[in-house]
Amino acid sequence: MDSAQKISGRQLALIRLVAVTALIFIANKAFIALNAGHVQATGSRIKFHLGAEQLWAGYLFLSVSAGVFVLLLFINHAKSRAFNTIARILGLAWLVSLSLAAWLSNAT
Repeated sequence: MDSAQKISGRQLALIRLVAVTALIFIANKAFIALNAGHVQATGSRIKFHLGAEQLWAGYLFLSVSAGVFVLLLFINHAKSRAFNTIARILGLAWLVSLSLAAWLSNAT
């Protein structure tokens, strides 16, 4: 499982810049959710709106998304076994939290 290529300095800097930008965006969304009392995601394929009782699921989705982008900060360790294990766990957790948020949004 040595398929990960070595990432050049420019690509690594770009990936880290995107990850930091996404983390700032997620922190902004969490602050807006704190003030507004709801988490809302509207995109072409991801759509949900979680209000007062389901707000925990929105925060769960935001925190797991932040974990994925923190993992991108360490993409240069992609060949390590620990990185791959953490990446699989975070990927599965992200899908579960997204599915839960979408399901709770449709259930109300």
